[in-house]
Amino acid sequence: MGREREPSDLFPLVVMLLPMIAGCISAPVAPSMPTMQVTAAVAPAVSPTERPTPLPMTANTSSKIAADSNSQDYTVRLKSREFVPDPGVGPDVERLLRSAPSEERVHALVQFWQIPSDMDRANLEIAGVKLLAYVPTNTWFVSLPSGLSLQSEALANTRWIGAIQPEDRMGTNLDLRSDDADGRVISLEVRFFADTTTADAKQLLAGYDAVIEAEAPEFHRFTVRVNRQAISSLANEDSVQWIVEAAPPKTIHN
Repeated sequence: MGREREPSDLFPLVVMLLPMIAGCISAPVAPSMPTMQVTAAVAPAVSPTERPTPLPMTANTSSKIAADSNSQDYTVRLKSREFVPDPGVGPDVERLLRSAPSEERVHALVQFWQIPSDMDRANLEIAGVKLLAYVPTNTWFVSLPSGLSLQSEALANTRWIGAIQPEDRMGTNLDLRSDDADGRVISLEVRFFADTTTADAKQLLAGYDAVIEAEAPEFHRFTVRVNRQAISSLANEDSVQWIVEAAPPKTIHN
């Protein structure tokens, strides 16, 4: 065995290794490349109660699907009259909604700032509002649930809500003279709103002793014979959309 090394014998070796140790300490260490892992993006599960509700109707989100939706012309063009309503809700509508029995519906006119988009229509349906028949410009005959809040977000795109007047339901060919003492029976075409059942329509007509001569349930239309004095009362019925005097039957000449 050789002799044991003295500490002083190791000094030259330490001096020689110091530069190498210093170089290792000061040299920058390159970052390691991350391991790439390709995974499919998976949306987090959302419970039904956490799903966002659809956006309420606004003029910005409405779809411009009608030629007159960009005209900024808010003239309501009914067969009976033309007018530009002031924005807001007519007092008659508020009264009708308050007085209507539960589960019943109220028919009215609603004008929108813009033609409702598909999402707008979905929100209206959720709120119980049914769009029935279009009236230029941006206006519909609608069916409203009696419990509807007029502050509902579904009505955010609404410019005006107004009551249907009796004259809005009557054709210009109707003879409304009040000097008909004999109560002449005439033939009428009575059309009901699309959400009125055939049974309800017939029940209403029976209340006026109307005799049904013809009916087209798919069009909610009935041809009836009724006392002429009943015309004004029929025009005040909420479920009635339109009344005109029936055309005389065609005569075939040999």
